[in-house]
This record gives sequence, structure tokens and C-alpha cells, in this order.
Amino acid sequence: MPPINFEDDILIIHYDEQHPKRERTQKYRLTILDGKSKRPILEELVDSKDNETIIAFLSSISFENKCVFIVTDLDRRYPAIFDEVFGDNHIHQKCLFHQNKLVVSVFPKNCTLYQEYIKYKFLNIFYDRNEELLFLENLIKEQESREELGLPGHREWKKEKFQEFREFLHNKEKSRRRQKETLPMNSYDQTLDNLEELTKFVDNDIDTDERVNDKLANKLRKRLEQITRDIKPLTAFHSVLGAPATNNAVENYYSTSLKTNHKKKQRTDEGIVQQLKISALKRANMLDKPPITFIEIINKFRAISFK
Repeated sequence: MPPINFEDDILIIHYDEQHPKRERTQKYRLTILDGKSKRPILEELVDSKDNETIIAFLSSISFENKCVFIVTDLDRRYPAIFDEVFGDNHIHQKCLFHQNKLVVSVFPKNCTLYQEYIKYKFLNIFYDRNEELLFLENLIKEQESREELGLPGHREWKKEKFQEFREFLHNKEKSRRRQKETLPMNSYDQTLDNLEELTKFVDNDIDTDERVNDKLANKLRKRLEQITRDIKPLTAFHSVLGAPATNNAVENYYSTSLKTNHKKKQRTDEGIVQQLKISALKRANMLDKPPITFIEIINKFRAISFK
């Protein structure tokens, strides 16, 4: 079924929380960002981010009875909170960027080629990573051939091949940037097919393969169960034309509007709020440089004085 273009009948928003500190006191910055303009609709600095605080924050503005498409991270509390605030009049999209970060965190830092291959099979659920999988499959075949021939230098060879793979990824990313493209996403049907194929792969191959230890196998099964359980909110963006699949918009907004490492400027609540106001003025181009500097004024004054 093709996605529905709700246009005026739906409001796309992002919701997230930032955790600035007032000296040693933890504060929470709650934000609702407009999905189209990428500008904040509402922000509030609070002492807690418990369910009651979030519900009160979301309930403080009117969405004019529109269906709300809300993008968030993977916090497990959100579905119950949104049900209470919006009822049935909302669509919840869980961020695919956060989901893929969870996938990557399952694997050790120094993966084997086979572990890297499994990682990209997981990443291939939502995004098209077939070229990366084919590249890794060829490396694994080459590795198996070397082992059969008893060729030495396995560690050096692995290091060299991983470098080739990183260069391959880097070149693909550069190509996308030059063409102003993003990582291609799978269709809804392809996503379900990939998930089904991965489920069979984990069920049939992981337990019997000596290249995957029990600890990693258990982690993979748990992550697959989580993805299967969350598949509806992870693919909600397919149902709305132009809807985002990630919460990157609000993450980018946070990174440019409040630097949490500026500790001297965050000794009070007022200091934190002041930094937010200054960032808002910068985004609105209201803090441009003056047409003439103070030094230039002094020089002009001196020039007139000597005439």
C-alpha cells in the first residue's frame, strides 16, 4: 500500500531530552521540534523527566486535534505516555539511527570478518547494505581459501582487508555526499523480507557456527527479538509521505543550541536559559556582526581630528 499524504491532517514533530548540569545538579531540557521547519515549538528546563513531567509538558500545547506523527529515541516509556496524551490520534516513529547504534553496540570493537558480516545483515534490515554484504562475503570466501591452503600472516591479512573495507565505505559515503544523497532505505516490504531472512539465519546458523561464541549469540537473539517486537514503530515512517525515520533533526538542534561542556555558563538555571536564548538569536540571524567595528570608529575619529 502506498504511503498516505496527510498534509494538513497530520503534524510531524520530534521529541527529545537533553541532560545539561547546573554545576553538580542534573537538569533536563525537554524539546518539541517542528518536523518541517526544524525549529522548536516548545522547550522547558525541568528538574525531572519522570512520566508525569513529560505528560504535563506535552499536554501544555494544543495540536488542534491533528494526528501527531512523533519521532523519538527508543525509550520504552514513550508508548504509554503518548497513549495517555494523544490517545489513538498519533503515530509513533522510533529513531532508526538509535536502533542501529544498539545493533553496533552488540558486537566487539575488533570484529572478525564473519562478525562484521552479521553486523551488516542486521544493519541491512532498514537500509540497503547489500553492496557492503557482498564485499564482506567475498572477503570471507578469500579468508576460507587461505585457511585451506595454510597461508601464513592471518593477522596482517585481516588488518589489510579491514582497511580495504573501511576505504570502500568511505568512498561510498563521499559519493553520496557529492551527489547530495542519503543512505538508501529499503521499502516496507523489503524490510519485512530482510527481517524474516535474518530470523532464519539466526535460528539456523548462529548456534551451530563456531565463529560465533555463546555470549554474542545470546546478544544477537535478544536484539533480534527487540527489533521484531518494535517493527511497527520502527517502520511507521513508511505510512506518511515525507515523514522522517530518525530523530537526527533534534539531535542536530541540540548540538548547535547548547554546549553541555560549557560548565561555567551553566552554574544557574538562568545561565542555561540564557545560552538557549543566545543560540535562538544566532539561528534567527539577529546577532550579525555590526557594519562598523569599534576600532574603525576610533580610526575615523582620529582622521577627522588631524584634519
